[in-house]
Amino acid sequence: MRPARSARLSPEPRRQARSARIVLDRAESGFLTTAIPGQATERIRSWYLQAIGSLLYISLGTRPDIAFAVSYLARFANNPGHRHWIAVKHIFRYLRATYRDELVYARGEARITGVVGYSDANWGACVDTSISTMGYVFYIAGSAVSWSSKRQSRVADSTTDAEYLALSHAGKEGIYLSQLLEELHVQPVAPAHIFTDNKAAAAVARDPVRVTGTRHIRLREHFVRDMVNRGDISLSHVGTSDMVADIFTKALGPKVFSTHCYALGLRTRHPRLGSASHSRGGGV
Repeated sequence: MRPARSARLSPEPRRQARSARIVLDRAESGFLTTAIPGQATERIRSWYLQAIGSLLYISLGTRPDIAFAVSYLARFANNPGHRHWIAVKHIFRYLRATYRDELVYARGEARITGVVGYSDANWGACVDTSISTMGYVFYIAGSAVSWSSKRQSRVADSTTDAEYLALSHAGKEGIYLSQLLEELHVQPVAPAHIFTDNKAAAAVARDPVRVTGTRHIRLREHFVRDMVNRGDISLSHVGTSDMVADIFTKALGPKVFSTHCYALGLRTRHPRLGSASHSRGGGV
């Protein structure tokens, strides 16, 4: 039997939420980007790996709002330092402060006619390697069902390059979800529709001849172009302010973070009222 685990947290949720926000902002600017050689003992590494594993399970299942923070800190699992462990504990404090937040799937009149997704990238996000971070979220019948925050496999030489790689990554998930709906005999199923806030990346996917500086892109990264040409994926432009997937690529300010959490379907459930509402004041 797996032993029970526990963590001692201070009962001051509001202050904890703000503290978590400050530390993870600094992580993005380089405060937590480099592990100190030799600092991680076997005990610290074991604790760190167990904590990251638990947080990944939560972020993949019910809490997309912590996906970027957890993915970011998972990069240091090989040699975590004291500051990385502090940041992990801040995520747990944030979860304690927002433990009533939950994904709400409301029954409505929306028909399941296809998959709608948002794809985004933060160009050169890693201050050590200049590798970009990409993310996506997909909706079915207006509800978020799949999301991801991931570091790209190579350095992108432009914003267009980074966004194009993100589109290929998101396109694979869009195809999978569309095929899943077909297997469930949900018809008619339209092509997966993906929104991007980079017009040049969409242009490369539709007509690469008109876009210069893309010959270096690898064949496997042209997956989205092939799917667009076959009609399995369609692309549309959306303004940056409406790009929900931005929450999976970088640390955001409280207002934008709250807006995107609401767009993901996260609501705060009040036990006395028995209903969910939107009352969020900070971010991870």
